[in-house]
Amino acid sequence: MPLLAVLTVAGLAAAVLAVAPHGPALVPAAALTTLDLSAANRRAPISGLYDWSKAGYRGGANLPGAAETNPDAACQITAAELASQYAVTPNDGADDSAGLQAAIDAIRTGCSRARATRSSP
Repeated sequence: MPLLAVLTVAGLAAAVLAVAPHGPALVPAAALTTLDLSAANRRAPISGLYDWSKAGYRGGANLPGAAETNPDAACQITAAELASQYAVTPNDGADDSAGLQAAIDAIRTGCSRARATRSSP
């Protein structure tokens, strides 16, 4: 009887593995646009701990929205351009730091300074 139980469990496991997908399906997450990142939503520094209240985008300022995006084409790099020109491919296991820095440098040198207060998407 134990042999029959082992064969049954092995058969069921093989059937489940044949039907189940091979790994989790990776679905891009939507941007979190409803988070309150303002200074008003932060706690006061705690004595004895490092004060990270000014860490992040522009010392803790809110992230830019669509109105603050620079429409100049020289100030924008698409995902396809990141992949083709800068070898930046998400989830490929490779370090993309150098490619991302090169893209940032290209925007810094090629983007119009006339709209310096606007960000590049």
